[in-house]
Amino acid sequence: MSDETIISARRILILSANPRDTDRLRLDEEVREIRDRLNRAKYGNRFTVQLATAIRIRDLQQELLDHEPDIVHFCGHGETEGLLLENNLGEAVLVPSEGIASLFALCSQHVECVLLNSCHSSNQAEVISQHIPYVIGMKKEVFDDAAVEFAGGLYAALGAGRSIEDAFEFGRNALKLHDLPDELTPILLKQKVVANAPEKTISPKAKNTTSSDRPSVSAPVATKQNLPQRLITARQENKLIPIVGAGVSMSLKDESGERLFPGWDQLLEYAADALKTNMPLMP
Repeated sequence: MSDETIISARRILILSANPRDTDRLRLDEEVREIRDRLNRAKYGNRFTVQLATAIRIRDLQQELLDHEPDIVHFCGHGETEGLLLENNLGEAVLVPSEGIASLFALCSQHVECVLLNSCHSSNQAEVISQHIPYVIGMKKEVFDDAAVEFAGGLYAALGAGRSIEDAFEFGRNALKLHDLPDELTPILLKQKVVANAPEKTISPKAKNTTSSDRPSVSAPVATKQNLPQRLITARQENKLIPIVGAGVSMSLKDESGERLFPGWDQLLEYAADALKTNMPLMP
């Protein structure tokens, strides 16, 4: 894989925990399904997958700091009060929802989506969604086969270039195709835009630019790590998105992008300039 491909790839971090005093889960099968679906997908090479197993509380910060993922996928046990990780003896320990949410608040500049593929994780999803654009949780108990199939359908769609919202629906459809009773268990929460939120700091050069006819820009923020999906979403929804960063990999300017969205080349040219000046991106 070339350096350019690595730079432009969206990073997926899979965190798994199955404490020895909890029921055994088929976590290996879930991870294998995710990797297999991405390997088979036409745009699968635009993703990298990192796996961290037997996660302890103190591992959470380190993994997020080390990998700076765009997508965080947790597979394991959950309760309404939080997620179950492992202590130093491999036994279950509860991580409260507020602690998890505050950690993701610290990582909100690069994390675009959090998937909690664990039982009773809707409460955690709710508090995390205050800081992260897309959060997927489970309203009730979710069984192994449903967790695997939902993940497979979701990542197959992401690997095909679909949006996170579309991928969520493909995951739910996979449950229906396999005649599993859990179709309505997964929920997708989107970050709410807070009214009268303080403006993000922009460079003096950007402030001097005429923008009277430009619509207001709303969260979430695009960085060079999540730019490909932000461009696609902005293109589909005809919205403006803000961009921060020092550069963008022009390896994304390929025939597949131009075929999917006419004008892709010009859009990326503008994105490259916008990243240098912290200007909003106009699709």
